[in-house]
Amino acid sequence: MKSLLALAPAALAGAAAAQNGNDVPLHNGTEVLLPYSNPSVGFPVGTVPPDALGDLHWKVYGGEEILACGGDRTIEVDGFFELLFDTANFQTPPDFCDRALGPALESVTTPGNLEPAFLQLGFTTETILSLGNSGLPPACSVAPSLCSPPGGTCPPPGFVNGYTLDIEFGNPPLELEPNVVVPCDGTPASNLAVTYFLPGGMPFSGPPCDMGMYVLQDTQSNDETNADLAGLGVSRFGGRQIAGQGPTALDLNHIGTYSLRFREKVLNVFADSGTGLGAETPDDNDGGAQNGLALDTSSGNAQLGVKILAKQAADNPNLAFAAASFSPSAPVTLPFVGDLLVSPDFLFFSTLSVWMGQVQAVVPLFTEEGIFASAMLAVPPVAAPLDLYLQGGVIDLACQCTLPDAPGEPPLLTNRVRVGLR
Repeated sequence: MKSLLALAPAALAGAAAAQNGNDVPLHNGTEVLLPYSNPSVGFPVGTVPPDALGDLHWKVYGGEEILACGGDRTIEVDGFFELLFDTANFQTPPDFCDRALGPALESVTTPGNLEPAFLQLGFTTETILSLGNSGLPPACSVAPSLCSPPGGTCPPPGFVNGYTLDIEFGNPPLELEPNVVVPCDGTPASNLAVTYFLPGGMPFSGPPCDMGMYVLQDTQSNDETNADLAGLGVSRFGGRQIAGQGPTALDLNHIGTYSLRFREKVLNVFADSGTGLGAETPDDNDGGAQNGLALDTSSGNAQLGVKILAKQAADNPNLAFAAASFSPSAPVTLPFVGDLLVSPDFLFFSTLSVWMGQVQAVVPLFTEEGIFASAMLAVPPVAAPLDLYLQGGVIDLACQCTLPDAPGEPPLLTNRVRVGLR
């Protein structure tokens, strides 16, 4: 277990632009904000290890589905994109929840769900992050219209105020050493759980605003349209624990809307399940939702597209590309491209001919990203049940080479992603 502490206040609202952070959101927007025990159960912020029996929630990035960079490669976590709410008034800035990044295992109580390995094995190789106090100013002073009465110190009754945060490692106060590096070999050994631990003793009633002083970071989407590939009715990638009740998988179409950012280029898959929601992407940053990993094609109108997030490529003339294949392959190194992790079958070349474009500088909310968003292709019901394997890359047109993720590093395609169809 490794502990990384950020001791300085982390005033990290929209003003701080990321350098190379590339998001993998896996949700289609926030609809739900969840409290836990009243009062909350957990250790104080900064306690190492955190309380594995207290209030906590998690989200998993699957090794087979997402973290597949080939061989024994690793990928570096560059930060978080998340929301921070406080039932009080931010006059006393809330603390961030401590969090752990570490392996995930198949649940022993809920088949089909991945859960943090420490729930079964205790803490082993996890990296524990304590970001400390947020240092955020009172929301009522930043936007008086959000409070009641306007210019007062509390939100209207029944409401809470919060901040959208783009947290980047490498800038003060989050200059973390050593860096947070995780496996990316495309197997279950690369399953990565991100777990948030609630600090104890937070009440959900009483002063200063009649709702106590409860910090809320479990924001969720409850309308994902991902298919139930395992037929078990539970989320593959998320869960929560309320003290004393043990871990519980989220419902199938729920997922946390906090997300990781990676330093390396990443491939996101986004999809339209044909159920009326359209192409499912987050409403405050860019990437894809859960249906991009488990696509229900039964509507007859399902479509699939890709987004390459590569902040490091946005300022260069470049060619971004992606392709789908019916099968993975052992890594094959190609000139100017790097490791090809999918088989170059007929699907590969037919999708490659459509999924080409340029990574461009885009500002989805308040920080600049580098994004290539492809056209969407129809996926007929006859395609299910199948797995598709997707991979992409970015070529620097000035040097006619792939863009490395950092000076001196070898060229590397974006990660492979596996999509299951039903």
